[in-house]
Amino acid sequence: MRKMPLPRLKPEAAFLVNQIDTKGKIPEWATEKIIQKTKKESYKILDKYLAQRSFDLYLATSLRELDDFTKAEKFASHIEQNLNISVVYTGGLGVTKETPEYDAAEAKGDMERLFLERSQSLLMIAADKFTVGKYFEAATMALSGKPVVLLFDDENQANIIKVRHPLKTLGAVEESYGFHALVNNQDDPL
Repeated sequence: MRKMPLPRLKPEAAFLVNQIDTKGKIPEWATEKIIQKTKKESYKILDKYLAQRSFDLYLATSLRELDDFTKAEKFASHIEQNLNISVVYTGGLGVTKETPEYDAAEAKGDMERLFLERSQSLLMIAADKFTVGKYFEAATMALSGKPVVLLFDDENQANIIKVRHPLKTLGAVEESYGFHALVNNQDDPL
């Protein structure tokens, strides 16, 4: 049975929501009308995600620039269409209507933890900048005994993770907490 892809904002709208929530620079094209419409759409989509009890894959990637959002959406769509699995990533989901403005960053972190708990596996894809938060997400999933794959564009980064990174040594040997670090040898990871 074919799964329906989860709804998501278009990359431009997801980037806008992220800028609003993180108090970043609002793009010049974002009029007040566009901002309100995008926030309303984000709330609707977030409600659907919060109602979902399980996700097949948590896509972990650092989303800072519009290109990051575009790459993540392309990647998630490709996975959903070709592997018939549900993919969750928090970029552009925003926060709930009830979240006080001063607490948006904390609320976003709470949602990330909730979606990690509800996900069966994690795939971390390369971004311009890996944040420590993404490594913590990978560690959380590995310690939960869930499959974790880290996909790098750079072989040196992958080797550091494979050989020396503390993530590789989580838990006792007999517990087999581990993950796979792979290198993308193509220009397009899809």
